[in-house]
Amino acid sequence: MNYSDHHEKVEQFYNVQESLYRKMGGFRLSPNSSKIKKIAYEFYGILAMMVIGVYNSSLFISFITLPSILDKIMKAFYMLGTLIGAMVKYICVKRDYSLYRDIATDLHQDIFKPLNAAENDIFVRNLEMSIRVRNLYGYVSCLSLVYAFGLQQVLNPKELPAQLYAPFDMEDSTNFLIMKVFSFISVGYLCFINIAFDSWCTSFMLFIQGQLEILEYRLERIGFNGDSDLEINLELKSCIRLHAAVHDIIGKLEIVIAFPNSLQIFCSMLVLCCNFYAISFTSVSEDTIAFLKFSIYQMAMLSQVFFICYFANEVTLASNKLSHALYSSNWITWNKINRRLVLLTMLRFRDPIRVKSLNRCYHFDLAAFTSIVNTSYSYFALLKQMNN
Repeated sequence: MNYSDHHEKVEQFYNVQESLYRKMGGFRLSPNSSKIKKIAYEFYGILAMMVIGVYNSSLFISFITLPSILDKIMKAFYMLGTLIGAMVKYICVKRDYSLYRDIATDLHQDIFKPLNAAENDIFVRNLEMSIRVRNLYGYVSCLSLVYAFGLQQVLNPKELPAQLYAPFDMEDSTNFLIMKVFSFISVGYLCFINIAFDSWCTSFMLFIQGQLEILEYRLERIGFNGDSDLEINLELKSCIRLHAAVHDIIGKLEIVIAFPNSLQIFCSMLVLCCNFYAISFTSVSEDTIAFLKFSIYQMAMLSQVFFICYFANEVTLASNKLSHALYSSNWITWNKINRRLVLLTMLRFRDPIRVKSLNRCYHFDLAAFTSIVNTSYSYFALLKQMNN
């Protein structure tokens, strides 16, 4: 595979998300853009933030003024938590734009280029998986958005997806139409921000997982081709450099995603709890629309948390295999210098790569996902018992 082919394949990990973020006003324009275009683009980004800020404020005011807990959950908070998380993601990516570009540029380093057909197959498999995950997550999120607005417009056109505070008479048809359009623009905008950010995170994790699998493949085959001691030494050092490059990308990735994803998980835990609570009070036969709305939204929220935790867990599992892969090499025939290098490398591989959260003592993995779901259900049980 030549460099241009590799460059194009690497871009497929993030080019759709980058294009989506650029259309949302989340990135900066290239330095070659005209001054007028840059000013207009910045104004567009500020205007978008003002619109979604006003929408979230209206939801929050509605949430604190609604009389009962059930009304607060079913009419406001189930969407408020998600939208706050999405807005924070937008702000963080805009703030850390240069770091994001550094990560995207680092993926194109020659050290990450597959060296043979078997390594290329590993690389392509992870690329295809990232595209499937991105599309699946996009479909689930868009389905939730379409149902919230489209189907509700057909079956219950006189109600908004989430109750908003309005400083004017909502009984007036013109005012109601304005609020409906305002809701659709704000929620749709933040929905695509969520799709871009979350699929961007999973794509980068899949890229890292692929590089760790390539590294495992190389380690297992060192010394079985009649290589000299010098060639073995060079292969070992090449593998160490690849592992260090992966660590460098993980460190930069954690800076970008630790805060927004940690906040998203906290918000998701509360939203999952609220959705459990709302579903428990909704009858399938009597209020099918509400039941489907909360069920589809619950599925979207679960997928949002699951994809981040699952693929971060896959990175950890892939890094855990490196020590065994190196031990499986033909190290017993090597000279003293290479065996000492193997020992030092094994010590480095002993600590698996983990994608850490905002609290450095915790990381994203399947155990975290299980804990989130269990905690959400525990809060739901407590909330329902208090209401009873």
